[in-house]
Amino acid sequence: MLTCVSSDTAGVDFAGFMVERVTGMSLESYIHKHVCAPLGITSVCFRPREHPDLHGRLADVSLRKEKGGPVEHTPLTIWPPDTEGDSGGSGAYATGADFQR
Repeated sequence: MLTCVSSDTAGVDFAGFMVERVTGMSLESYIHKHVCAPLGITSVCFRPREHPDLHGRLADVSLRKEKGGPVEHTPLTIWPPDTEGDSGGSGAYATGADFQR
Protein backbone atom coordinates (compact mmCIF):
# COMPACT_ATOMS: atom_id res chain seq x y z
CA MET A 1 0.00 0.00 0.00
CA LEU A 2 1.33 3.43 -0.96
CA THR A 3 0.63 6.51 1.14
CA CYS A 4 1.39 10.21 0.81
CA VAL A 5 3.63 12.14 3.17
CA SER A 6 2.63 15.76 3.69
CA SER A 7 3.83 18.58 5.90
CA ASP A 8 3.58 22.37 5.87
CA THR A 9 7.22 23.41 5.92
CA ALA A 10 8.18 26.04 3.36
CA GLY A 11 11.83 25.82 4.45
CA VAL A 12 12.04 22.18 3.41
CA ASP A 13 10.35 23.04 0.10
CA PHE A 14 13.00 25.71 -0.48
CA ALA A 15 15.80 23.28 0.42
CA GLY A 16 14.41 20.85 -2.16
CA PHE A 17 14.44 23.55 -4.84
CA MET A 18 18.05 24.37 -3.93
CA VAL A 19 19.05 20.70 -4.25
CA GLU A 20 17.56 20.71 -7.75
CA ARG A 21 19.31 23.92 -8.74
CA VAL A 22 22.74 22.92 -7.39
CA THR A 23 22.72 19.32 -8.66
CA GLY A 24 20.82 19.80 -11.92
CA MET A 25 18.71 16.77 -10.94
CA SER A 26 15.05 16.57 -10.02
CA LEU A 27 14.55 16.20 -6.28
CA GLU A 28 13.04 12.76 -6.88
CA SER A 29 16.13 11.64 -8.84
CA TYR A 30 18.45 13.05 -6.19
CA ILE A 31 16.55 11.35 -3.37
CA HIS A 32 16.55 8.04 -5.25
CA LYS A 33 20.30 8.16 -5.87
CA HIS A 34 21.57 9.52 -2.56
CA VAL A 35 18.98 8.41 -0.01
CA CYS A 36 16.78 5.60 -1.29
CA ALA A 37 19.32 3.44 -3.12
CA PRO A 38 21.78 3.25 -0.20
CA LEU A 39 18.93 2.34 2.17
CA GLY A 40 17.25 -0.16 -0.17
CA ILE A 41 14.12 2.00 -0.49
CA THR A 42 12.23 1.42 -3.74
CA SER A 43 8.83 3.10 -3.43
CA VAL A 44 9.43 6.86 -3.01
CA CYS A 45 8.06 9.10 -5.76
CA PHE A 46 6.37 12.48 -6.23
CA ARG A 47 4.16 11.65 -9.23
CA PRO A 48 2.77 8.13 -8.83
CA ARG A 49 1.07 8.13 -12.24
CA GLU A 50 4.54 8.13 -13.79
CA HIS A 51 5.27 4.92 -11.87
CA PRO A 52 2.54 2.41 -12.80
CA ASP A 53 3.88 -0.19 -10.38
CA LEU A 54 3.41 2.29 -7.51
CA HIS A 55 0.24 4.00 -8.76
CA GLY A 56 -1.68 0.74 -8.56
CA ARG A 57 -0.76 0.49 -4.88
CA LEU A 58 -2.12 3.86 -3.73
CA ALA A 59 -4.01 3.60 -0.48
CA ASP A 60 -7.71 4.34 -0.54
CA VAL A 61 -8.78 7.53 1.20
CA SER A 62 -11.75 7.89 3.52
CA LEU A 63 -13.04 11.04 5.15
CA ARG A 64 -15.79 12.25 7.43
CA LYS A 65 -17.99 14.71 5.48
CA GLU A 66 -19.94 15.91 8.50
CA LYS A 67 -18.94 16.29 12.15
CA GLY A 68 -20.10 13.14 13.87
CA GLY A 69 -21.06 11.56 10.53
CA PRO A 70 -19.81 8.29 9.09
CA VAL A 71 -16.39 7.88 7.54
CA GLU A 72 -16.85 7.32 3.81
CA HIS A 73 -14.59 6.27 0.94
CA THR A 74 -13.62 9.02 -1.51
CA PRO A 75 -11.74 8.83 -4.84
CA LEU A 76 -9.73 11.90 -3.77
CA THR A 77 -6.05 11.66 -2.86
CA ILE A 78 -4.35 13.45 -0.01
CA TRP A 79 -1.90 15.18 -2.36
CA PRO A 80 -2.44 15.71 -6.11
CA PRO A 81 -0.82 12.74 -7.90
CA ASP A 82 0.24 14.87 -10.89
CA THR A 83 2.16 17.81 -9.46
CA GLU A 84 4.48 19.72 -11.78
CA GLY A 85 7.52 19.79 -9.50
CA ASP A 86 8.96 17.92 -6.57
CA SER A 87 8.29 19.52 -3.20
CA GLY A 88 10.78 18.80 -0.43
CA GLY A 89 8.23 19.55 2.29
CA SER A 90 5.27 17.54 1.02
CA GLY A 91 3.92 15.39 -1.74
CA ALA A 92 6.21 12.38 -1.59
CA TYR A 93 4.49 9.01 -1.85
CA ALA A 94 6.00 5.91 -0.24
CA THR A 95 5.02 2.63 1.30
CA GLY A 96 4.76 2.66 5.08
CA ALA A 97 7.73 0.31 5.36
CA ASP A 98 9.96 2.48 3.15
CA PHE A 99 8.84 5.65 4.92
CA GLN A 100 9.99 4.20 8.24
CA ARG A 101 13.49 3.51 6.94
